[in-house]
Amino acid sequence: MNRTHRLAVPLVLPASLVLIVVGVVYGGAARAATTTPTLTVYPHETTLAQFTTMDVWAGGTFAGAQVVITMGNTQIVSGTADSSGNYASGDVPVPAGIAVCGQNEVDWYTDNDFIASTQVAVYCPTVQAAPNQFGSGAGTDSFTVTGTGYPPDRDVVFTIDNAQSSFDSVFTDANGAFTKATSHPALPCGPHQLTAIGQPPVIPQWLRAGATSTVSQFQPLPASAAITVTGCASPPPREKPKLAANPAVVIDGMLTHVTGTGFPPGQPVTLMWETTAGATLSQCSPDAVSAPSLSADAQGRIDTYCLAEPHEILGAARIVALPAHVAAPVVVEGGSMQPSFGDQFVFRR
Repeated sequence: MNRTHRLAVPLVLPASLVLIVVGVVYGGAARAATTTPTLTVYPHETTLAQFTTMDVWAGGTFAGAQVVITMGNTQIVSGTADSSGNYASGDVPVPAGIAVCGQNEVDWYTDNDFIASTQVAVYCPTVQAAPNQFGSGAGTDSFTVTGTGYPPDRDVVFTIDNAQSSFDSVFTDANGAFTKATSHPALPCGPHQLTAIGQPPVIPQWLRAGATSTVSQFQPLPASAAITVTGCASPPPREKPKLAANPAVVIDGMLTHVTGTGFPPGQPVTLMWETTAGATLSQCSPDAVSAPSLSADAQGRIDTYCLAEPHEILGAARIVALPAHVAAPVVVEGGSMQPSFGDQFVFRR
């Protein structure tokens, strides 16, 4: 059985034999490496806006080797290889302004010697909608989406307002561009965001155990454009609250019928007796004992009675509905000691 041995010391061999010493030379010293040095960086592709962190894995060096990772002549991270000759670091920050659109080279140095390199593809996609304003009035409408700066021959899906599901898709051409005639789904009037998302390539995705991080090997590649939907029918203007008291001249100790319209449906309304100058006198109620809660009905109306309490409210006054601050004028005349008649009798002191 033939075996290959790595020679650690010089041997005296016949001249007919050739001595081959396997090793990696760093800084002039031969040190045994585990395998061919390899540099792997995640993500493999991303967008300029997304490229804020990276994962780094340097393998195949010697134990204790100093690993320095650079990009664009700027040091990104450094560290020491483990006992297996590997170095890994996850979620490494990428300094702002270092990356550019296109291929970005990442290099590995040890003892100031270049060891290996790899590249990160950074895309700068753009998307436009024509037209970008639609008078569809909350319905659907047709338009054309164009995009550039994506990877070639890649699936791109369209979403509106970051929806979880797409409403259409297209494949880019050999230059990473596309033109797609489509229709947007029914949208409410107002501004919206159209996003065209380049999808990762359809290849097996694998994870390495060397570094735990949030960085994906291939990231979605989004670009967005603003669109606006107009033409929706405006809701009819809400009626302003109104309040009326009948009779408007009432004898103290008797009731006046209070009705109102234009209040927010279902919202509470409080009725108060006030002087014409706005000073609060008392809460309006249909008797002298309690003031039951009052709310506008589904049509924004109120219908109740207010008691002009004897000897407390006399002369010109008003009933005010809060919080709308609308008022109905009322004149209260004295006369609670006079005999009452019919169903107008309410209270007498």
